Amino acid sequence: MKQLLFFILFLTVSYCSAQDTKLGCLLLDFENAPELNLTEGSILSDQYEAEFGLRFSLETGGFPVLAQVGSPGTAFVYQANGFDTPAPVDSDFIGSYFLTDDGNIGGLISPPMILDFSIPIDSFAGCILDMDFGEVFKIEAFDEFGVSILSDSIQAGDSGTGDGLATCWGFNLEGCVGTVYRVKFSGYRTQGGGFGLGLDNFSFCYSGINVDVEITQPTCLALDGSLRIFSTTSESYEYSLDGINYGADGEFFGLSPNEYEVFVRDENGCETSVIVPIVEAEDPLFVEVDVTNTTCDEDNGTVSFEVTPDINASFSLDGSPLTSERFFENLSPGEYTIQAVDDNGCTGSLNFEILPSTLPDLNIDSIIQESCIGNDGSVIASANSGTAPYQYQLNENLPQDSETFNQLSGGSYELAVIDSDGCTVVESFSIEPYPFILLTNVLTEDPECLLENGEILINVTGGFGQLSYTIDSINYQNDPLFENLIPGDYTIIIRDENDCSIESVVSLPIPLCPIYIPNIISANNDGVNDEFIIYVDPDYDVDILRYWIFDRWGERIFYSENFGIREFRSGSQVDKIWWDGKFKEEKAVEGVYAYLIEVRHENGYTEFLSGDVTLVR
Repeated sequence: MKQLLFFILFLTVSYCSAQDTKLGCLLLDFENAPELNLTEGSILSDQYEAEFGLRFSLETGGFPVLAQVGSPGTAFVYQANGFDTPAPVDSDFIGSYFLTDDGNIGGLISPPMILDFSIPIDSFAGCILDMDFGEVFKIEAFDEFGVSILSDSIQAGDSGTGDGLATCWGFNLEGCVGTVYRVKFSGYRTQGGGFGLGLDNFSFCYSGINVDVEITQPTCLALDGSLRIFSTTSESYEYSLDGINYGADGEFFGLSPNEYEVFVRDENGCETSVIVPIVEAEDPLFVEVDVTNTTCDEDNGTVSFEVTPDINASFSLDGSPLTSERFFENLSPGEYTIQAVDDNGCTGSLNFEILPSTLPDLNIDSIIQESCIGNDGSVIASANSGTAPYQYQLNENLPQDSETFNQLSGGSYELAVIDSDGCTVVESFSIEPYPFILLTNVLTEDPECLLENGEILINVTGGFGQLSYTIDSINYQNDPLFENLIPGDYTIIIRDENDCSIESVVSLPIPLCPIYIPNIISANNDGVNDEFIIYVDPDYDVDILRYWIFDRWGERIFYSENFGIREFRSGSQVDKIWWDGKFKEEKAVEGVYAYLIEVRHENGYTEFLSGDVTLVR
């Protein structure tokens, strides 16, 4: 029996001889199990059975589960005797997930994992994770009758073990025929704490010859392809390209493009062969060119590119000096050729085109001037060329999708169109301000007492065309002067030829008419001038607010209030409103008396009248 512990696996490409219907070697890294929801605690059972004839189970019942690299959880936890590293040190080698037992950390013995193969294998290998704290890992292989044909163990302290490490091992049985039908993994711990089994990068082969191949393809200038074939176990093999001449050196140089069969023979005489393609080299090809065409009628095109194979290369644009840059900018419209040269002198080229561009074309389709309503001008624009869709901007306002602008006052404007590439074109236009009618001043001539000789003269500026005026909203005249007016409030309307108008109210005050006051009364009851009465014109009215008569010593001998100038009352002295020459119902002595009278005129003006009146009989 042959075995090799603690070796690094090369499993990128593996080739083995065939037994039954299965060929080659397989690697399970538990990152892409078919029909498996790749999450912490996912069960692994028969996902590999249909394709590889492999089933997973636990000897105690149930199935192993996946554990995720990272914070302690399913497989790595804090221990009473110390800390476990919460992720393998070489997590890039392990990947994101590995296989563990039932996912429960407890006890000193883990439930053994069972791997059953419907087609026997000849060799297998893997990596056990985090061997420390007195842990022991046991590997057993059984034949089709359940007889143990291989048994070995790894324990903490062996070479390659330790906290957070991946300890890798492998077995290759003698002979050319696979005999292993079951593999059992078990483990236990000799120190206190909990134990969980972690397994990753499990591989197995259906024959006993396990090799990898590294291929170097030829360059474009020479037939210098090569291959290296080597054992992935401790077995020593011999290699041949013709099946006759074998040697221990698995390196073959100077290979032209072709498909080669490499023969492999082990120490027991078992043979297999591997088909290795050496392909014809190709010049670097541009598999992707990212071209940005010009915008806004400028020389601002760009191009970036990649080559295959992705190797060191220098580039030339239309014969320019070679450069390692893969991006060119500020290109004008036109057709271009990119040439590439790699370190081996291999060349490649690609033609491309940078398309021209245009600025948007802005048209101002209509302008509606401002009317006497004010702020009601508008403009309608349209755009073409450039790159639709467009936005429109008036002065410093925010851009809008609509090409119509309303509620504009008179003035100068700048209208811009902005296309989807950010290209901008500006046009200027004006909205004619409306010549609004402005009332500058109103001159009035007040009417005289009881005469229709008042005047109103209106002075205005602005307006469109001939202005007309009215004070009654009916009869309009071109003359701004209105004559022969009586006192009152007048609504002046000024209208231009567009029917735009303004209004203003002008008042002509009621004039003060004279009050006539007698200077003598004859209180002799002859019906003539028996009372001290004041008079006004019959068409004029005055209210007497207060009416006083005083003797020469200043004593008030008569008072009345709040009556009309044409009001008369007869009766007792208390009821009278005009002085009749009496004091306390007795005739006052003849002589001079003073009066003070407060009156209110028709226009509301209040006036005090005072003077002397002589009483005779």
